[in-house]
Amino acid sequence: MGNSEEDLPVANFSVSIPGICAGSCISFTDVSTGNPIAWDWSFPGASISSSTIQNPSNICYPTPGVYPVQLIVSNLSGSDTILFNTAITVYALPETPTIVLNGNQLEAISGSSPVFYQWYFNGSPLAGSNNALLTPVATGDYTVSITDTNGCESNATAFNYTVLGLSDLSSEFSLYPNPTNDFIR
Repeated sequence: MGNSEEDLPVANFSVSIPGICAGSCISFTDVSTGNPIAWDWSFPGASISSSTIQNPSNICYPTPGVYPVQLIVSNLSGSDTILFNTAITVYALPETPTIVLNGNQLEAISGSSPVFYQWYFNGSPLAGSNNALLTPVATGDYTVSITDTNGCESNATAFNYTVLGLSDLSSEFSLYPNPTNDFIR
C-alpha cells in the first residue's frame, strides 16, 4: 500500500484571541487534519519564538505590532505548512496615567484617550469611581487604572493623600488676643 494524498496532513490552527495587549500571552490550538505526529511552530516577535508541542500556550508578545504565525505539521506520509502573515495583533498599552491634586480632587492625566477609569483606595476598587476625577475622603494610597478601546490597561503609581482636619492645623495657627469676641481678620 503506497502513500496517498489523503494520508497527508493538512496544517491548520486556531488562536485563543487574535488581538492582545503588549506583554500579554495567548494559546494556540492545532486543528490540523491527517493525524499529524510532529509540530513545528514559529512565532516571530514572541518571547518564545518556536515550539514543537501540539498546542503551545503562554506565548507572550512584548511589543506592539502585527505578527505572523507558521505551523508545519508532519506524519509518516509527509508534511504541510500554513502561514498566517497577520495572525496576531499586539496593541500598545495606553500611556501610564499620572495622578495630580487638582483643588480638592485627584485627577488622572494620560496622553491616551481612556474609555474607562477605575480608582482604587489602598488596593481596593472604589465602586462608582469611574472617571478622571475623584474626591478623596480618607487618608491613604489612591491609584487609578485606565483602559483603552482595545481593552489594554495601564496603572498609575500610588498617590498618598492625607485628609487634614482642624486638629491637624491647630499647631499652625495662633489667635491673639485669645479669647476674642469680634471678627478675626
